[in-house]
Amino acid sequence: MDIACRCSGLFRLCAGAALALAFAAPALAAEHKPYAVWVVGEGEKNGQPTLVRWRDKMPDVDFKVAHPWCVEITWRFQKDATGHVTREETERATDFDTALEQEVESDTATEVAGFSDGEHRVWIFYANDRYKVEAALDTMKRDDASLPISYETHEDKNWEGLALVLGTVKERFQQR
Repeated sequence: MDIACRCSGLFRLCAGAALALAFAAPALAAEHKPYAVWVVGEGEKNGQPTLVRWRDKMPDVDFKVAHPWCVEITWRFQKDATGHVTREETERATDFDTALEQEVESDTATEVAGFSDGEHRVWIFYANDRYKVEAALDTMKRDDASLPISYETHEDKNWEGLALVLGTVKERFQQR
């Protein structure tokens, strides 16, 4: 399968989850500096609990042009014998989130959305240098080979993935 198609599928899943959450989130944040606010909501997708977070608005054109690479990082949760994600696994994913903030999010990349459900956790970044982000992720995997992560990159100069999420949420709020 083409990488762009798989990435688009994850964005569609994220957008679908955002759609489910549009009824759960109180309202979009008021005007502010770009990327100063995360919107977070809980809801259901296909009957399963889902947590979605996204930046509440699109950055300016110059920022988008400077960050044309979409990087989607996926953590596949390991489950115990009963089929549940253990507390330890959830804590490892949270620690990985902190590591992403320290190693990936910088002048090179900005996280714009993500979601978590019972199967996986996904972080979506836009980067100006996909190779730096990939190198940081490869180093993290090399340092801890047990990390259940994968990543995909594709060019998305128009930030269509984030636009899909924002459009879905905006549409649902207008229908309220």
